[in-house]
Amino acid sequence: MKVAKKVLALLLTVVMLCSLANAAMAMDVYKGFCGESATWAIDSNGTLTISGSGDIKAYSGGSHSDFRQYKSKIKKAIVKRSIMSIGAYAFQGMSALTTVKMDDSVVKIGASAFADCPVLTTVTLSSNIVSIGSYAFSNCSALKSIVIPNLVTTINAHVFDGCTGLKTIEIQNASCKFASSAILPQGVTVIGYQNSTAQEYAQKNGLAFQVIGNATPEQPTQPTSDTASTTQTSGCPLCGQTHEGFPGSLIGGIHSFIYGLLMLFGLRTAA
Repeated sequence: MKVAKKVLALLLTVVMLCSLANAAMAMDVYKGFCGESATWAIDSNGTLTISGSGDIKAYSGGSHSDFRQYKSKIKKAIVKRSIMSIGAYAFQGMSALTTVKMDDSVVKIGASAFADCPVLTTVTLSSNIVSIGSYAFSNCSALKSIVIPNLVTTINAHVFDGCTGLKTIEIQNASCKFASSAILPQGVTVIGYQNSTAQEYAQKNGLAFQVIGNATPEQPTQPTSDTASTTQTSGCPLCGQTHEGFPGSLIGGIHSFIYGLLMLFGLRTAA
């Protein structure tokens, strides 16, 4: 009997340890640093989360990012608040990456940061992005659409080279410039403001253009002094109120009579 209890206790211990191991696996499977204060973690669902603060460090074309060895496992990348920039080549060559979402704290994307991600279909850029480096999304052939926020002033060289699946690109800055080597793929629809540089680029390169508004929207006109004066309503010279209808008109007449008497005796002056 004692032996049976010991065996049962041992089995329960093994089951408990296995459960704890599975729980740990369900959380962060791999983790590490990718900047001075930036950290990365990959969970069992293939979501790579960048958190901490500061910058994701820049890598060179010949070196690999700190999490690149797990590229076949990474399906989604989330760049969280307080991360300021995404360094060059940080996500380059992520073969399973389909979705990227970044917080509005991100202001810069380095060169080739997301290049050569063949199944990347969805990218949500920070609304505060100022700069997107050259070749940043090159050869992302599955990318369908992207919105370039208002603070981006230049489409740099080769940003969308090889993005053969790109259907729409919305450019929210009406004065955004295009580098001489910034070539959008044929068949893409450029979405922008009327009379914008985006419209000019589309027309020059034979691309379809879709309007989202006026590049220089008309400002609401202020009423002139003449217009304002015609909208003012005269009030009773005695009480200042407007007397309309009955008995208001009767009261107004009485007030006018009293006001006339006051003027006669010099107690009031003309309004």
